[in-house]
Amino acid sequence: TPMAEDLLLNMQDYSVDALEDAAVYYQNKVNVLSRQVNRDDSGVIFSSFDDLNAQAGEGFRYLTYKRGFAIFSGDTSPVKELGWSDLYTRQGVTGMTVYLTGESAVNPQMPQVGLPFAICKEMAKRMMIYNDSEANFAAFLASTCHDMLSNEFQYSAYLMAYRAIYNTIASQNSARTKDIQASLDASISTLLKEDLDRYNSFFSAQQAK
Repeated sequence: TPMAEDLLLNMQDYSVDALEDAAVYYQNKVNVLSRQVNRDDSGVIFSSFDDLNAQAGEGFRYLTYKRGFAIFSGDTSPVKELGWSDLYTRQGVTGMTVYLTGESAVNPQMPQVGLPFAICKEMAKRMMIYNDSEANFAAFLASTCHDMLSNEFQYSAYLMAYRAIYNTIASQNSARTKDIQASLDASISTLLKEDLDRYNSFFSAQQAK
């Protein structure tokens, strides 16, 4: 069934005003979080792949056992590092789940800022949440649902949410949405812009190569 039914969500169409409100909310979150993660000149420096893997399961277990959402009661064992990463990087693939074998893997070559979110997304797909937008939403919930998770998960998830909403606004291509874009571009922090630019350019650059 649709995940909205399992979570008892009230689904409705969104307005441009609602998109703007959401974009401002998420931008405010990531502007703050961008200053709370470790980084060097090359961008953010997150925990090791294994450490992030261990943390990712905590979010899903919290949603299952503390919030009572049975849809997240699947396997939270660590996901793998995706083999043939060079090939999948050129194709812009951040992760993959093989439903026949139940194996999930994440591309370790992807920008660090997206790695925690990608791990949670592939865990969600292994739980048979295979609709891509629903897997993204599940990953967001698992990354932000409680304070035990590090700022790395919070930042990765809120950044991906902001990026998705910004791209949705940009796709509208109206005078109103262009004004919203201009306002968002003017208020984005330097660190957040750098992280977004790195994430957006990485895969396109690899594909061109």
